[in-house]
Amino acid sequence: MEMLVTDEMENVLDTDVLDYTRPISLPVEDPWDIEAQFDGISYAKGASIIGMINHFLTPQTFQNGLRNYLDRWKYGNTRPADLWAAFTLEAHKDNTLSHHIHVSDIMAPWTLQQGFPLITVERDYATQTVVFTQVSPFREHFKVTNNENFGNVD
Repeated sequence: MEMLVTDEMENVLDTDVLDYTRPISLPVEDPWDIEAQFDGISYAKGASIIGMINHFLTPQTFQNGLRNYLDRWKYGNTRPADLWAAFTLEAHKDNTLSHHIHVSDIMAPWTLQQGFPLITVERDYATQTVVFTQVSPFREHFKVTNNENFGNVD
């Protein structure tokens, strides 16, 4: 897990800011669509996102949520929403996530849109607080608009 950032995440973020990237989750119309989705975005970005979930939920909550998900769906078909629901249920039970927040709300912009969400960090030295905001999911994401020199960033 310690090497995930340097081995996978930094590389996939370099690719994920380009104009030609794609979301992790795409609709599947026929079997050929499934095969086309197994690329660096699926594996490297997927692994990075799993590491991110493990970090913000805590390893214990992550493991329990994943165990419950696998037990519940072991012989059936599933959707990403089922995994997010299992993580949310466990996080609410463990109090590692506020009860008004759902993992699907956090993960949708990371998995359903091209690129990665634009996160703004504001530090207030007077109150000793840090506020993270994600404005307009699905309308605002970090990307490079000039792929030649990374000079223009939206």
